Parts: sequence; structure tokens; C-alpha cells
Amino acid sequence: MNPERNPDPLLLSDGNSATPSADWNEHEHVSDQIQIEAQKLVHLVGSPELARKSIDVVEQREPQSPAGGSRPTAPTTKDRNTEFLMALQNLETSLATPVVSGEMLEWVTTARLACEHVGVLLLRDIPSAHANLYIRIVEADPELNSRVEQLRAADRQLALVDLVGVTASFRNLLDQTRSAEQDEARVRQLREDVVRQAIAFVISARTQETAIGTWFSEAFYRDRGFGD
Repeated sequence: MNPERNPDPLLLSDGNSATPSADWNEHEHVSDQIQIEAQKLVHLVGSPELARKSIDVVEQREPQSPAGGSRPTAPTTKDRNTEFLMALQNLETSLATPVVSGEMLEWVTTARLACEHVGVLLLRDIPSAHANLYIRIVEADPELNSRVEQLRAADRQLALVDLVGVTASFRNLLDQTRSAEQDEARVRQLREDVVRQAIAFVISARTQETAIGTWFSEAFYRDRGFGD
């Protein structure tokens, strides 16, 4: 004969003797609605352990509002464009790496490849990623439409002007380095110029990502009369 099921839905124990209050104390901060849903789950499947897990799942999904207010919660931008930011970091690292005597060609090749990777992401992935964020910004706060237009203009500057310029400079530096063969001093100044140009490009790209994140947060979190 199967053991008798505990009829009390609040007794969420793992088989050991425990009181309802002891178990709920672990989650005393959860809402009444979460507790009700967990109780329903016990009735449906007869699994106290599954009910316990449901508290954690539902709690994670439930928006947390500051005490005394009802401020809406914005979608997170924490992980957006992570690959692009990493590619910018890799390019910056390549630019900062000293040139070892006799290895100028290797240095230029490595830095150029890092720049090309940034370019691929900037042209392939970033337009759609940014467009999605711009739509959400304007939907959340139509007053920021002019700011979004400025961000769009900065996107075009990065992709159609800055990227094109730095890519061409790297191509020229590679050609000049190959022509110079072992006379690396001939391209030293050109390399320094390209490094400055590429660093400026990296800074501009990072500034754009920061600006988008700032206005995204502003669209959702700026004070519109909600409680603190």
C-alpha cells in the first residue's frame, strides 16, 4: 500500500519531520501569490520538492519593486553585444603590444585581423542589435526619440566612416611593411599613426555602446512620479 499523502499543501518537507512555518521561513519574503501557486502545485502533482523549487522559479520571474512604489522594471542590457566588446578589447590589446625587432609584419598582420573581426561584427550583428534597443527605448519613452536619432547617426559614422578609414589604413600599413622588408624604420611612423587612428576608433565604439546603455536605462528608470 502506498504511504498516505500528506493532505496539507503547506507542509513542504523533504521527508523529514518539519513544520509548515519552518519550511516557509526560508522563503518568508515571497509574495502570497507565489505561495498560492506552490500550494496548487502540491495538489496537482503531490510533490513537495517540486513545489519548493517552484517558489524559487516564480520568485525569480516576479518583478521586484522598491518599497512603497511601483516603478517598472527594464529588460537587462548586461549581456548585449558581449562579443563585440570583447573584439574591441582584443583589438586594443593588439595595438598596445610592443613590436619586437624583426616581427613588424607579424604585428601588423595580427592587429589587422583583430580590426577585421571588429568590422565584421560591426556590419553584421550590431545594426540589428542596436535597432532592437532603439525601438524599445522609443516605446518606453517617446520623448527620447531625438536621442535615438543621434545614436543612429553615430552608428552610421562608425560603420561608414571610421571603420572604412581604419581598415584602409591597416591595408596600407601592411603593404608598406611588406615593401620595406627588413627596413622596419621606414614604416615606424606610419604604424604609430595607424595605432592612434585605431585607438580613436575603439574609444568611439565603446563610447557608443555606453551611450546606448545609458539612454536605454533612462527610458525605463527615469523618474516619472513613481515612488522611490
